[in-house]
Amino acid sequence: MNTHDTHARARLRSLGYEPGVDPTCTRLPTATRLWLEWNDISGRRRNVLRANTWNLPGEPVHHLDEVLDRSGYAQDVKSLECDAYLSQLAALAKTDELACRIVVQRILPGIIAVAIRRGRIVDGGAPQALDDMVSAAWVVIRNYPIDRRPHCVAANMLRDIEYLAFVRDTRSKRHRTEMPSDNTTILSIGTSFNSRSGSTAFGVLVAPESNDPTADEAEFGCIMETLRERGLKPIDEVAIREMLTDLQSPDSARLAGISPRALRDRRHTAISRARELLGVEVSA
Repeated sequence: MNTHDTHARARLRSLGYEPGVDPTCTRLPTATRLWLEWNDISGRRRNVLRANTWNLPGEPVHHLDEVLDRSGYAQDVKSLECDAYLSQLAALAKTDELACRIVVQRILPGIIAVAIRRGRIVDGGAPQALDDMVSAAWVVIRNYPIDRRPHCVAANMLRDIEYLAFVRDTRSKRHRTEMPSDNTTILSIGTSFNSRSGSTAFGVLVAPESNDPTADEAEFGCIMETLRERGLKPIDEVAIREMLTDLQSPDSARLAGISPRALRDRRHTAISRARELLGVEVSA
């Protein structure tokens, strides 16, 4: 068994997964999905070639597991060399999706450990805690201030993720129904957030009768700027923008590395906060 097989197989086995087993039946379904996805993407030639364009320290890699190893996966946590490598990778992750995905996988064991600990006090247990943490991880990694905190990157990210997922906000009561996202009003503020075929990747803010996508997108930008000024959190902005794409929610959940239920919770929370910040009253 070669190195890249060992990482995925060992982790999947520890989660109760074997070929033919439904990932949702494993101990931590989100972790299982992430490791299965990693097993698929980490050896793809185009991804390996892309990683080798980043000019990270060391010889060219032949598999993305080598990037994990060099950034400290299953290594001595005090390794300055690994920390420096992860620091460079984290800088790339702010703008590079593949680099961000690698950082998620690099710190996934730590995320799982925190989720198991937090699961004792979180409704839904460790699986729900893991969903919350993975969702927060993307926001933290994309916005991590690497210039100010270039050392102990993995530990710092884990602390930031735990804080964002469980500490910073008082969790509102979770809702369990899907919010509309395709060709329907998502956020009622006098005009409506819609997703339409042919819209931009982030979607546009449109009135029901609008036929001017350029003006609509400009108005959407103004609304989002107002929300940011009034304290909209990055994780909520990500959720709102993601809702306005033309992706179906299961696909969005898969890309985010979280469960559909966690995606629905994140959308409801984002909408509720945006309405509150804008002073919108929603009739029963």
